[in-house]
Parts: sequence; structure tokens; C-alpha cells
Amino acid sequence: MSGRDLRAFLAGHRAEDTEKLTQRVMNELGLSKYKPVQYEELQALVEAKRLSTECIEHKVQQTLRAVQERKQTCLLRQHRQVWTSENHRLDKAREKAETDVRSFLVRSRLEHREDGDARDVMSELLDYELHLEQERDAFRSATVLPVCQLKEDLQWRMTSGPPAANQHAEWEQILQQVVFVKEQQQTLMDTLEEEGFSLQQELSAYGLQASLDTAAVQEHAGALMKVPQEVLTADCPYTDLKMSLISAFHSLSDKYTQQLDTVHNRLQGMDRNCGWSEQDHLRFLHTVSQYRPQLRNHRGLCLDMLHRVLPHYSTAELNSHGRSWDWYRFSVEREKLLLESWSRDWTALLLRALEVLEEARAEHGEQQNLQKHRTHQQHICAQLKHKVTFQTQVPRCVLVPARKPRTHRLVTWRGSLMQILRIHCEFSTDTTAKYNVKFNLNFKIILKYQILNMIPLYTLLWWP
Repeated sequence: MSGRDLRAFLAGHRAEDTEKLTQRVMNELGLSKYKPVQYEELQALVEAKRLSTECIEHKVQQTLRAVQERKQTCLLRQHRQVWTSENHRLDKAREKAETDVRSFLVRSRLEHREDGDARDVMSELLDYELHLEQERDAFRSATVLPVCQLKEDLQWRMTSGPPAANQHAEWEQILQQVVFVKEQQQTLMDTLEEEGFSLQQELSAYGLQASLDTAAVQEHAGALMKVPQEVLTADCPYTDLKMSLISAFHSLSDKYTQQLDTVHNRLQGMDRNCGWSEQDHLRFLHTVSQYRPQLRNHRGLCLDMLHRVLPHYSTAELNSHGRSWDWYRFSVEREKLLLESWSRDWTALLLRALEVLEEARAEHGEQQNLQKHRTHQQHICAQLKHKVTFQTQVPRCVLVPARKPRTHRLVTWRGSLMQILRIHCEFSTDTTAKYNVKFNLNFKIILKYQILNMIPLYTLLWWP
């Protein structure tokens, strides 16, 4: 843009024009095309629009309230169905437990009829059970029955028609009685919750949940990490075999210890309450256990009931606590499975180690016996060789003289052969082989004597 264009573009402005316009307005000398503003009419229009908007908003709020009420009614109906099924299940479980306890007490009382102390204990337990039953009946008659009677009376009055003019005082008394019963029931429920919580703490103090105790788990794992004394004190002829068995136990311990450390690291110091108080965590568990996964919309129903039971926790906190509890439960189950698998593998390895040690001892004994037998055979062979060599040389020296008859030489030769036969029979371990060798040698002698015609055949067959 050039300077000429800039001068044409700029509009001149003078303060005198503004002053003149202000003066004309003050003097009510306006132009004919401008009309005065009717503020009253505008205010009426705005008020009408505001009233219509408030009416529409009120209708929307009523619609939302009706929808919310219908939703709450539907949720309460579903909750009532869940409560009914849960109450039925708990009643059956209670009846079964009471029947089992009663039958156990009666059976124990009959079995320990001769034992005086046991009979007294069982009698006390039966008396205590009767006392609890009486207290339960008294509590039911004092709390439950009046409420049921009041409920039936109110239903009858509501179905009988509107109250008369002279019955307002009576209705006021009934309303006061209803309020009093509600307060009494609330106080009673608070007392029962406190007693239940104290009983739960007492049971926890007695150590009924020892499976979740870290000390018990560590003690069990420490017992499995040790090499069994049966292997350490076993008599094994092979040192390398014993060391390999000990190293197998150490490798098994290292394997499962590493897996347990991984599980403990995942927990990151989380306790069984997952960071909540004991009472809130028990309420959470009790509420979640009522809504089974098979139930339709169980997630929404469970979350709605958790908001009613634990109103001071948000939805995010409830979901986070649920995930933490699932992770803790999974870790505990994983730890339990690892310990069971470790114990099973440890027992199997111990049995296998004892079997291997027994086989090693048996094999070592067989080798020793074989070595002794071989040594004995070598000794007999040496003796046999020495005697055979000696006997084959002696007859030549003895039978040289011509003055001795042929019978003497034959007897000497026979004695040498029979001595060789005895040595050979001592060397052999099979009886059949002994007689075979003896028969062969006797047959050779018989043939030779038949050739010589010196002695009869029957005398040679029965030589010792």
C-alpha cells in the first residue's frame, strides 16, 4: 500500500462529532429511524422465556427422577433375588452344619461312654448347643416376630381403605412405633456387626488362617531346602554318585526358590487386606461372594451393592481393590501350588535317590563277590597247574625201575589221574560238569586197562 492509498484509507475522526451526537441524545432530538427501547416488554419476554425454560427443566428432572426410580426399583428387585438365593443357600449350609455337629456330638458321646472325662465334655457341648438354641428362639421372638406383626398390620391398614377423620391420632402413634422399630433394628444390626467383627478378630487371633502366614510358608520352604539325612548319612561306595545326588537336591531347591522369590516380588509387600482395614475388606469379600459370575449383570449389581455398603470409596478405588485382591489371591494360590509341587518332587527325588543308593550297594557287593571268585579261581588254577606239572614229572621218575611189576606202575598212574580228577572237580562249580569230567576220565582209564588186560572192567567203573 502506497502513501497515497494510506491517506485515502484513513478516515478522519473529530471529537466534535461525538459531542454533537451526545448533545442531541440528551436533548431527545434523535433521528426518526431510531425508536425508543421498551424495557418493560423485553423484561416480560425474558421472564416468559425463563418460566418456560424452568418448566421444561422441571419436566426433564421429573423424567430423570422417574427413570432413576425405575432403575433403582429394578436393581432392588435383582438384589432381592440374589439375597433370597443367598439366604436359602446359607440356611441349607447352616442346617447341614448343625446336623453334622449334632450327629458328631451324639456319636462321640456314645463312643466315649466308658471314658468319664470325654463323656463330661460331650455332655457340656450338648448342653451348650441347647442353650444356643434357646437363645436363638428368644432373640427371634423378641426382634423378628414383632417386626413381622407390625408389617402385617400396616399392610392390612393400607388395603382396608383411607383412614377416617377420628383415626389420625392412631395413625400418628403407628408412625411413631414404626420409627422406633426402625431405630431399634438399626441399633441391633450395629451391635450384631460389632459382635461379628470381634468374633472374626478372635478367630484370626487363634491362627485359623495359618496357610496365609508368611512364617509358616518360609518354615515349610526351609524344610524342603535341606538335603534329607537319609541321603547324607547313607553308606554309598561311590563318592561321585553321592555328591551328584546332593547336587540334585540343591538344584531342585534353587529352581523352586527362584520361582517363590518371583511370586513374592510380585506381591510387593501386599498384605491379605490389600491396604484396607479389616472390617472394610471383610465387607468387600462378603459382598463380592454373594454375586456369582453366572448371574446376569453380576458386575453392575456387585458394584452397586459395594457403593451402598462402602459409600466412602469411589468406583476407581473399588475396582483397584478388586484387582489387587484378585492378584493377591492368584499369588497365594501360585505359592501354594509351588510348595505342593516342590514337596512332591522332593519326595520323588528322595525315593529315587534311596533306590539308586541301594542299587549301587548291590552292584558294589556283586563286584566284590565276582572279584573274590576270580581270585579264588586264579588260585585254584595256579594250584592245579602246579600239581599237574608235578604229577606228570613224578611217575617218570618212579616207574623207571624194571623190577617193579606193571601193576605197580598202573596203580601209580591211576593215583595220579584220580588226584587230577579231584582237583578238577574242586575247581568246577557245576555238579553235572563234575560227573561228566569224572566219567570221561574213568572211561579213558577203562580203555587203557582193557588194552593192558590187567584188571576186570567192573572194578574200574566204581573207583572213588
